[in-house]
Amino acid sequence: MKLPRFTLALLPAALLGLAFAPAESRATIILSSGVNNAGTDNVLLANNQSGSTVVGQIGNSGPLVNFSSTTDTLLTQSSGQAKIFSQDGRVENISFALQSGDFTRAVFNAFGDGLKNIGPATLTVVANDGTFTFDATSSTPFTLGGGNNFYTVTALNGETISSVSISVSGTDAGFLDLRQIRLGTGIQTIPEPATLTSGLMAAGLAGLVVLRRRRNRTATPA
Repeated sequence: MKLPRFTLALLPAALLGLAFAPAESRATIILSSGVNNAGTDNVLLANNQSGSTVVGQIGNSGPLVNFSSTTDTLLTQSSGQAKIFSQDGRVENISFALQSGDFTRAVFNAFGDGLKNIGPATLTVVANDGTFTFDATSSTPFTLGGGNNFYTVTALNGETISSVSISVSGTDAGFLDLRQIRLGTGIQTIPEPATLTSGLMAAGLAGLVVLRRRRNRTATPA
């Protein structure tokens, strides 16, 4: 059976749309090196705190943030460059979480400042859909060097983050301090290629319907 010409012309567009139709969005956590400040605010620190847990605040009136360590006595400095550091000079383990609720983006700098023996590092993100771990073998490697180590953690498609932890292993290992911390609690999005291709599919099918209707109108009985 021979297909009408207009059907043959629109078939590739329809098939293309079907091939690239968007799959169901999946909640996910993305780690990227560098800084993406969109939708975040600075975490402010009170000066001269000390203990296994110290407290910051998102902006001047936002949620409170706990910074905790299972290995270090943490200290804070708010004058000059605000930062959280360890009493012994090396941060081996630190985690941060809101006192109430979750967040969707975290930006931070695990600063090395020329330290030669930082050691292998692991980033652990506890989210509402599970735990995500990043290290030197991940698709986006999580490694710490002797200077600035900026990273951004983003939750997408309805995912939220309960806590972020950084741990360093090895004798006399650790980084100097955690600084330039920003958190966001709003919905985070990135463009999805499927959005464009689904539009193509809709246009192709709509064109097919319009042409079929035109053909029916012109094909009147003799």
